[in-house]
Amino acid sequence: MSNEENKKGKSKETGITKFESKIPSISTDKLDAVIDLSDDQTSWLKIIEGGFKVINQDKFVKGFTGRIVSVEPHLMKFENNTPHKLPHVADDLDIPEGYERRCDVKLLMDDQLIGLSLAPSSMKYYLSPYLKFLRNKDLRPEEVLTKVTSKQASNDKGTWSVAAFELVGEPQDTSPEPPQAVSGRIPKGWE
Repeated sequence: MSNEENKKGKSKETGITKFESKIPSISTDKLDAVIDLSDDQTSWLKIIEGGFKVINQDKFVKGFTGRIVSVEPHLMKFENNTPHKLPHVADDLDIPEGYERRCDVKLLMDDQLIGLSLAPSSMKYYLSPYLKFLRNKDLRPEEVLTKVTSKQASNDKGTWSVAAFELVGEPQDTSPEPPQAVSGRIPKGWE
């Protein structure tokens, strides 16, 4: 076979295409679309009196310690117990009727992601001041260990549980390794 035939990847004699010369490629858009469908294996917790309940499981923890790796503010409205989310807006005047500010927070404990969906009171009076405190100390939430506990808050409308955040130290390992799916195991950081 001549050099010209070899460059084309097809032999004149056999008519067979050499696949070594044409490596298949998957488009990045298709890869991203499939990756976006996957679950990141976050264990979601519900804030209750005295601690947290693992959603869809019969597990209770008083508190936990980890690195905040995701903070996603958004707007939410519940209709028939079904949440409807909208993207975060900066101006209160841009919030559609019936929606309120909320924030999803994910913490990395050991090799497991723990998620909290914060109501406005937890976000405004506990998470926001904590993040401001870290910024004033020139610290980033993903670089330090944060302890999360449940507290009771009340006003003239009633009493409810909120998530409180506290700086407890720097983590041992700050590697960007993605968390692995771990089922049924309780992370070391749970109390």
